Amino acid sequence: MGRLVYISAGEPSGDAHGARLVAAMRKLDPTLEFAGLGGAGMEKEGVELIAHVDRLAFMGFTEVLVHLPFLWFLRRRIRKFMDERKPSVAIFIDYPGYNLNITLEAKARSIPVLYYISPQIWAWKEHRKYKIAARVDRMALILPFEKAFYGGTGLRAEFVGHPSLEHAEVTKDRETFCRDHGLNPEGRILALFPGSRKMEVKHILPCFLRTAKILTAGPPGLEAAISLVRAGRFEKVAAVCRRDYPDVRIVEEDRFNLLAHADAVLSKSGTSTLEAAIMGTPLVVCYRGPHISYRIARHFHKLPFISLVNIIAGRGIAPEFIQYGARPEAMAAELRKLLDAASPERAAQKAGLAEVRAMLGEKGCSGRVAAMAMEMMAGAGL
Repeated sequence: MGRLVYISAGEPSGDAHGARLVAAMRKLDPTLEFAGLGGAGMEKEGVELIAHVDRLAFMGFTEVLVHLPFLWFLRRRIRKFMDERKPSVAIFIDYPGYNLNITLEAKARSIPVLYYISPQIWAWKEHRKYKIAARVDRMALILPFEKAFYGGTGLRAEFVGHPSLEHAEVTKDRETFCRDHGLNPEGRILALFPGSRKMEVKHILPCFLRTAKILTAGPPGLEAAISLVRAGRFEKVAAVCRRDYPDVRIVEEDRFNLLAHADAVLSKSGTSTLEAAIMGTPLVVCYRGPHISYRIARHFHKLPFISLVNIIAGRGIAPEFIQYGARPEAMAAELRKLLDAASPERAAQKAGLAEVRAMLGEKGCSGRVAAMAMEMMAGAGL
């Protein structure tokens, strides 16, 4: 029996990062065993799941309150697991609202703690970096400015590059991609990335679909395609599109080819904005949420931008439309400029996206994090 690794991801993106990390660690030591919180990707890599990310796929302050009893119960299960199984290292991937609490359970049992993907406290509560430094032994950072942010805290924090670089690959040419998804390879494509969580489906999806309808009702030659994955509320989103917006093509499990071959993207704020930057595809960014959650977030958010692509650049490369300002007509107007191959707005944004891509580091993020974890288990990396 090999050494045991506790690994915790609370949402589908973290599950994907966790699956690649587990594979990278197994290359270094095939005898390792893994258990924790994850999804289908980590389970496929042989991780024993204590809870599935589907049970944790909620966001916003009000949704967290509703799920508190389940979160307390899960924490007791994890505490018992650590007492009985005694993992050699605990790896936490993003999802700070819950993972940071569980780091306390690991520290109380002298289990080395590696945090992969820093909580975005630089946008919310900067002072919390000292609390994190007390709970975490090493931090693997994926954004270039974060190393300076943690300076002076005593935390061993290392920039490892962005994980999206590992899997953001184009596997189909434009003609093949369009044929597979019923699109015209000679026309233009608007890609929609609204997300799949319940909150996103309720507050963001309708706005995206109305924006697409405005644009596709204009001059011919433009088609809209929505990126969906077999997770979250896939069936509900697909049903809404087929019933009310039949002209919107559904692109299932093919996000990077869609990003690569789209002429412009309408994306929720989040990692998909960086994925668009990696592909060099111009985008407009949108965020809408419950009124109460938005008011609370607005109070705490300290940065002038909400999208990672703009935060990394330090300037407004991609237009942002937030909450009540996220009106389909306004977003359609910006997208028209970006869909025009000869527009100065498109040329300027593509140049800015290339700068952001260069700042994200090199491929091999999972291997570098795996090496950190192995050092910690050997006692040499603390």
